Amino acid sequence: MMILLLVLVYMVPISPGLDLNVRRNQIERQSYSSSGTDVHVSVVMPHSIFQEKDYLKQINSAKRHFSRMKFTRKYNLVPTLEMLEAMPGPTQVLEKICKKFLNKNIVALIYLTNSENYGRETVASQYFLELAKYVGLPVISWNADNAALEQSSGTDKLQLQLAPTVKHQAQAMISLLDRYSWHTFTVLTTKIGGHLSFTQALREMKNDPRNSEKKLQIVDILHMENPELDMKVLERTESRIFLLYCTRKEARTILNQASKIGITGRNYVWIVTQPVIGEFMEAPSSFIPGMLGVHFETTTIALIREITKGIEVFAHGLNNLYMDELSDEEKLEMLQPNVSCQDDGPVKWPGGIKLHKYLSTIQVQGTRSEQSIEFDTDGSMNNVELKVMNLRSRGNTGSSSLIWEEIGVWKSREEEKIDIKDIVWPGEALKPPEGVPERRFITITFLEEPPYINLSPPTTCSATKGSICQMVPDSKLVGVNITEEQKNPNSTLFKCCSGFCVDLLRKFSSDLSFDYALKRVKDGKWGGVENGTWNGLVAELINHETDMVLTSLKINSGRESVIDFSVPFLETGITILVSKRTGIISPTAFLEPFDFASWMLVVLVSVQVAACSIFLFEWLSPHGY
Repeated sequence: MMILLLVLVYMVPISPGLDLNVRRNQIERQSYSSSGTDVHVSVVMPHSIFQEKDYLKQINSAKRHFSRMKFTRKYNLVPTLEMLEAMPGPTQVLEKICKKFLNKNIVALIYLTNSENYGRETVASQYFLELAKYVGLPVISWNADNAALEQSSGTDKLQLQLAPTVKHQAQAMISLLDRYSWHTFTVLTTKIGGHLSFTQALREMKNDPRNSEKKLQIVDILHMENPELDMKVLERTESRIFLLYCTRKEARTILNQASKIGITGRNYVWIVTQPVIGEFMEAPSSFIPGMLGVHFETTTIALIREITKGIEVFAHGLNNLYMDELSDEEKLEMLQPNVSCQDDGPVKWPGGIKLHKYLSTIQVQGTRSEQSIEFDTDGSMNNVELKVMNLRSRGNTGSSSLIWEEIGVWKSREEEKIDIKDIVWPGEALKPPEGVPERRFITITFLEEPPYINLSPPTTCSATKGSICQMVPDSKLVGVNITEEQKNPNSTLFKCCSGFCVDLLRKFSSDLSFDYALKRVKDGKWGGVENGTWNGLVAELINHETDMVLTSLKINSGRESVIDFSVPFLETGITILVSKRTGIISPTAFLEPFDFASWMLVVLVSVQVAACSIFLFEWLSPHGY
């Protein structure tokens, strides 16, 4: 069941008792000084008779916890409870805010949800937050699906988020990559809310100068609508690390398709976000043992615990307001909203922005068991912990299940951000995958032409010079001791290839991590059309008998129509020279650029300009006539 918790803070005159909601539930009463002003906190949650007693117990516990703070000399923090449907419609939300809250001088909202369906519940949460912002009410929220909520920006931002954000999850993933020296990765998302925020957070961390030493590289970013079609582009991907952001249901389809195209073996690592793991630790059978994930608790028990933290934030903000050297009138302006949904009052409360500043600047020191509380400029928590999870098999082979187990903790404020225990790697490997493709082997066809490719005895090749190349087809090497033949200086089957092209090939092999075999073209031709069919080097490329051709192959339109050339890496500067013939250049050739009329105009203008210049010089000169 989706749990929705809303805590509302408002001020009313002192009353002998507290009415929690229409169902006559009451929180324990306390005696207060008659000189104090009651600040009421309404906890609004989904209509549930099963969890109501636990909510009330947690609220009473939180109330006693802050009873000795300095603000109690003037203000009394009194919680009340309100019930709300799990998926309220717009009319119900509007009526709740207008009639239940604004009419009772609410000064802040504490809004908590643990729904991770990314559907109607998320839309309802977004509407509630937008309406609260519209009327100017500060919001202290804890939303499990906050990644899908649009974040406000600018001076009108009135929300503080207690739950880890999608940015925190991206940071934890980058810490995992850094720990195991995985520098290249692919980002996969569906079109659920927050997918653009997730990819943007990863881009920003990649481009952050503080991460320049990590040399992070995003191979590809794929936003999928139909995984079965969209993931085909990954069949030949160079990436071995995948960061996945989607719902739990969507992850089943994605990982099934990933298995079909062969990117879930022991050389591949999948790191997933909180929406993929969800509330329950048992994973679907389509998930891959050895997966990693980042997670925070979103159970009902965890949600109830956050009631105390939400009230604590408001209590410390109220304490800061009490300690500030402001007049009672200025403080009262921030504690008595004058807004109304009717036409007889302002729509937006200006005091809410001022109160939000007190709430957003609190600093609560943590303990061994609890984190410190401090907010960033965007309203998110500065000090966040995320669990690092590992998917493992449990049970017998015939009836094994997949369980997410905690193997470490990521902490946003510590230099050593991540602490990891033993991990079960994909394919039950004993060490982490390299995170990069294994060295590939490709076949390269050549045709000698000095100085691009030179041939010499095979014994002249060394570790730093040249490469052994095969001079005959594979069929002629049957029964030949290749190792001994390559040591024979008079061998006709193997030679040592060197030159400009071979040096370039060796550099590519080192930088791009591949091995190769050099083989001479079978018919010894460059590649032309004979009887309507290509031959030589071009034919072997067209027929897929080789992966690449390496030589000084000239580029022409016919070859470009059937094969792809690399960018030219060398300009030869070849020119055509002819003998000079006597009289070939006319003595009046310099006059040919213009016709007779143009030359006459040039002469006329030149004379006139010269005459005018001399006249002005003589006229203005003190020594002239």
